[in-house]
Amino acid sequence: MTNIHDLTNLLRAIRIDYQETFKRALETKKQELATLQRDYVRNTPTYTAKEKEIEFNFDVAVVQARQKAAEKASEEIEDLRQWELARVGRIDETAINKVNALRNIPLTTAELKQVLANCGSSNYWVQRAVASLCEENGVPVTELPLSASLDTKLSVLSQLEEQLDKMLENYDPDPRKQGREFMEARFLYLNDDILKNSVNIYTNNVQDLSEADAATRAYYKIKAMSGQMSKAVAISNSLRNLKKQDAKNMLLYRLATDD
Repeated sequence: MTNIHDLTNLLRAIRIDYQETFKRALETKKQELATLQRDYVRNTPTYTAKEKEIEFNFDVAVVQARQKAAEKASEEIEDLRQWELARVGRIDETAINKVNALRNIPLTTAELKQVLANCGSSNYWVQRAVASLCEENGVPVTELPLSASLDTKLSVLSQLEEQLDKMLENYDPDPRKQGREFMEARFLYLNDDILKNSVNIYTNNVQDLSEADAATRAYYKIKAMSGQMSKAVAISNSLRNLKKQDAKNMLLYRLATDD
């Protein structure tokens, strides 16, 4: 598997399937225990043996479901991890040199998008080089279709794997089990919001800084620049990317009072 969307969809299906399998096994156990209590005499060897058999069958069903879920998910997570590692090993030196040749040249958001498209948007190192140009020109990386760094992606995969392990280990639909680990396994681990957020982080489609923080960051970046043209383009980029008029006014005010 080489797609974070496919992986999170798979994890959602695995979560649902495991929890439903657990519930069915638990319901079967309850029904069989009810039949046992109705038809057998308590505290007899036959009753005890049958009770142990019911418990054993329940444990086997849960363990088998847990192993099936863990093996399938771990295999797909590892496939995506290895695919991302392999991507980092593919270096297009010609394209990277073209991107790096644009350093210290003021670039707009539209120009950066065109650079990315022309130089190989699917190459990891080209994306990293263009992301560096974004930083240099005061353009938020979220304005371009850039993937997250390798460290970020590997961290997301590790977190998903850890959540799966905790869900499989602690899930129990019994509402009487109110411990934190049981509550998180029922309602938190690999829930739809977490899976959606994982995709956003993995694909770098994350919410940018607040308007105030973005304006402050743009101010200090522009101040550190040399050359009137570079500053002019950076100011234009920042004003275009800021959404609120108050944030734009704040940036212009600070620049004006700083001359």
